[in-house]
Amino acid sequence: MIKSMSKSKINQQTTNCRQQTIPTLRALLLALCLLTFTSTTTATIRYVSHTGSSSPPYTTWETAADSIQKCINISSFGDTIYVGVGTYIEKVTVDISITIIGMSMDSCIIDGANATPLGVIEFSKNAKIENFTVLGNGTSAPVGIYTFNANLLIKNCRINNVDYGISINRSTSLIENCIIVGCGIGIDYDCGPDTCHSNFSNNIIVSYNDSRGAIFFFGGYPTLENNIFISEGNSVTGAKFERQKGVVLKNNLVSGYRWQNIYINQIIGDTAYVINNNSINVSESSLSSEGAIVTGSGKRTMAKNNILMNSGNGISTYVLFDSVKSDYNLFWNVPRKTYGGAYLGDGNVNADPMFVNDIIPTNNGNYDFHLQAYSPAIDTGDPNILDKDGTRSDIGMYGGPGGEEYKYLDLAPRTPRNFSISFDSTTKILLLNWDMATESDFRNYNIYSDTVSGFIPNLLNLVAQVDTSSFFDNLSSITSSSVYYKITAVDNQDNESQPGNEIAVTITGIEPGVEILRDYILYQNYPNPFNPNTKIGYEIKHLSYVKLMVYDIKGELISVLVNKEHNAGYYEVEFSSSSIQSQESSIKGIASGIYLYRIEVIGEGNIPVYTDMKKMSLIK
Repeated sequence: MIKSMSKSKINQQTTNCRQQTIPTLRALLLALCLLTFTSTTTATIRYVSHTGSSSPPYTTWETAADSIQKCINISSFGDTIYVGVGTYIEKVTVDISITIIGMSMDSCIIDGANATPLGVIEFSKNAKIENFTVLGNGTSAPVGIYTFNANLLIKNCRINNVDYGISINRSTSLIENCIIVGCGIGIDYDCGPDTCHSNFSNNIIVSYNDSRGAIFFFGGYPTLENNIFISEGNSVTGAKFERQKGVVLKNNLVSGYRWQNIYINQIIGDTAYVINNNSINVSESSLSSEGAIVTGSGKRTMAKNNILMNSGNGISTYVLFDSVKSDYNLFWNVPRKTYGGAYLGDGNVNADPMFVNDIIPTNNGNYDFHLQAYSPAIDTGDPNILDKDGTRSDIGMYGGPGGEEYKYLDLAPRTPRNFSISFDSTTKILLLNWDMATESDFRNYNIYSDTVSGFIPNLLNLVAQVDTSSFFDNLSSITSSSVYYKITAVDNQDNESQPGNEIAVTITGIEPGVEILRDYILYQNYPNPFNPNTKIGYEIKHLSYVKLMVYDIKGELISVLVNKEHNAGYYEVEFSSSSIQSQESSIKGIASGIYLYRIEVIGEGNIPVYTDMKKMSLIK
């Protein structure tokens, strides 16, 4: 049984200055990057396509260049290059301030597998790049996108199979909506002694076996928000920071890095390190790790509203003075909440966070860290920080001003697990034990018993209700040669779990005349999380061609929902997870987890005018 419960609404309160840091910084970064692309009388639109005649100056699709580099070589400051679908096998060097826009991340590919210089794409001037897949070949093309002393705006790009996905040196950059998979390091950022204020948002980095980590930062003042960094295998460090003048990490998921998920060392500035509303999950097998958050110096580091899980230490620092200020965090399966000089405030919670699906995140996306109804992380964050709906902040990656408004699902408790049995042959007493429920709204267990294997639990075979994780049964009066048990968990709202493993005991002995001022907008799906259907709304400003696609967490396309021309207006399309053919079997339907949906809008003159991508969560 699934119910939903939304947060109660209260009057919007004034937030403190720190809550305004991220949107203000993003606006400044965007303005800085866009200074490069201010219109001039000489700015020209040029085209690249495999179907063009490759006739300079490449100012129409019909005369488009057959090479991206060939088009760049005749371009001038402020030009925009549109690249048509296809695979471009070349190294790209950008030494002039221009904008390069592909038609689609899925079908516009720069293959630099045979590029022997530093990177597949190299920038030495401020530039903007959007909507490409960048491919390498391991260390023979070691960097996907490389920049030195050039500010970049990188959006909606997928980077695969290079040693460094993106390498940024001495520059301020904005990177968003990118998917980086199969790289030794996802993003390498070296600001040196400069004060680069770069922003990284809504990116996904998947680290595989033996990679060095998701993101390494040296110097500057970076902001990371709404990113997902997950590791499989032996990746050691998730997000590493060295010699920063300040860092802001908000609403990120960092999971599976076996030694340090967030590592901060050598703080040199006077600005605080803000680590708020993240979910940090090490690994159930890494209880010996240094910590979910590790600092070489705790000076001016503030950690609030984070969920820290499955780590030997929660927050660690190597110094015993000027320590990390830690408060209003939730700890779960963390033997030592702090280590070294970390300071633990009075607002912390030690409890099961009650996620919708709390399995360890992997690249199959079969996890969901939204909070269930009655989670102890709801409305228990720092009271000076507010959620989007104006209530007190939730703890975790979906809380705070950068989080989400969503409905809390009232789910049944977890299925009972980890059974053990003992039997006293003298007294004929059978003892069943299992792991105790940890949900805050747990009430009792139902014990069912029958003499037939595979029986369906019902009131007729309900033999007991207990509020502990054990059950005694006297078998002396049972005449059948076998007895079977099933155990379910029940919460205060009467939601009942699926039964655990069957235990067999063999007894031997959504107005006319009103104008709508439209823009291009991709809305958050609703409901979210969903099962099995959800609706995705979008706004179109002018007559345009629209594609709307759904991807899995690895960036693989699983469904095209819209692929046609639209007049201006609001549109809504339904996505049904049950209609998707599984790649692993002939059965329709996809697994629970986080999925991505992305819109691409092509305007007049066959020019891309809008792209965006959002996450949605399927639960089953």
